[in-house]
Amino acid sequence: MTVHLLRAPDYDPDDYFAVCSLLKTLDLPGWHFIVPEVEIDPEEFDPNWGGGRRRPEEVRFRYHSPVHKIMYCYGRHAPLSWRELFAVCQHYRTNHRIDPSHEIVLLTKRPNALNWFSAFDGNGNIFIHTADWERYVSADAKYPIAYQVLSNTLQQSMGLDKDASLIHQEPIGCMNDFCGHKQQVSLKLRTGDICTECLNRLQQAEVPDLLVESALSGFEQLRRQMLFRQGFRRSVGPLVVNRHGKLLFPQQGNLEVSMPALSRTLYLFFLQHREGVRFTDLGDNTHELHRLYGRISGSGSPEQMQASVQRLVNPLENSFNENLSRIRKSFNDTLGASIAAPYQIVREPDERYRVHLERFPLQWELDW
Repeated sequence: MTVHLLRAPDYDPDDYFAVCSLLKTLDLPGWHFIVPEVEIDPEEFDPNWGGGRRRPEEVRFRYHSPVHKIMYCYGRHAPLSWRELFAVCQHYRTNHRIDPSHEIVLLTKRPNALNWFSAFDGNGNIFIHTADWERYVSADAKYPIAYQVLSNTLQQSMGLDKDASLIHQEPIGCMNDFCGHKQQVSLKLRTGDICTECLNRLQQAEVPDLLVESALSGFEQLRRQMLFRQGFRRSVGPLVVNRHGKLLFPQQGNLEVSMPALSRTLYLFFLQHREGVRFTDLGDNTHELHRLYGRISGSGSPEQMQASVQRLVNPLENSFNENLSRIRKSFNDTLGASIAAPYQIVREPDERYRVHLERFPLQWELDW
């Protein structure tokens, strides 16, 4: 199942990339997510360019609406009709010649005419409303949004738009709960389940078992991450450095400690040098840092990456301390300060920097 994740201009890029990164770190065999936009570490840009983000090609959303916009309704913040939202998806599908079997998901903060969390049109197009989730769930909005991506894709594949009998008007903790009262959405997020009747319908619709099993696993991974972030679980399990160099906690639903590529390079370097390295000696490891950076970074020219590494080891620059701060913040934001403490890079009295993980399991899968 290939899913294209589009960002409407009203949706904050940081929030968009958080959702995309979350979906990509879930263990979902059979699912493939395409992100048209590229997040690039400012360290990887020519300073004269100014940093920030850029896209390999502009994703345009201007189009001639096939319908009249609905009248503005006070308190609804100028919602768009479903036909307009689906038309955006179809416009992208047509202009980019997307395979008809692929799903197009539009993430937007703009309310929709019926004030639904999400909807699909039966033709592979989906929109998801990304705002106001804090009113209904006590977790970061990226979790319910990621859930909506998976559930809407399955619902569209099973033909739910053609058989309303499978929509549960009263919530039972199934993916197909209607949630007429929006607060009810928290139940299916907590259960992460699909009822037997709906599983049978998925099978009748010939949705591959692998996709269904992966989606159920994805629901469970999201549930675990939400529980951990809400403080229900205080043991994180082993830290895994996966083959892409990402920092994950599989026992918490592949919870990722996300940070910029250069910061992650520095952290992985110290994981490889558990004995510790003084900052004054870091310049002797420039080749290793550059090779590791090139292995995990998805953007930037070799020259730009080399310049970033040189700034990192240069005592006249502040890049080293800035990246230490980013690492510290990433772990604290993900795990909480007390649990994150053993994973932090600390400075020893003899000025060596190191990570104290002797008592905590580490699994290294990165081949570099």
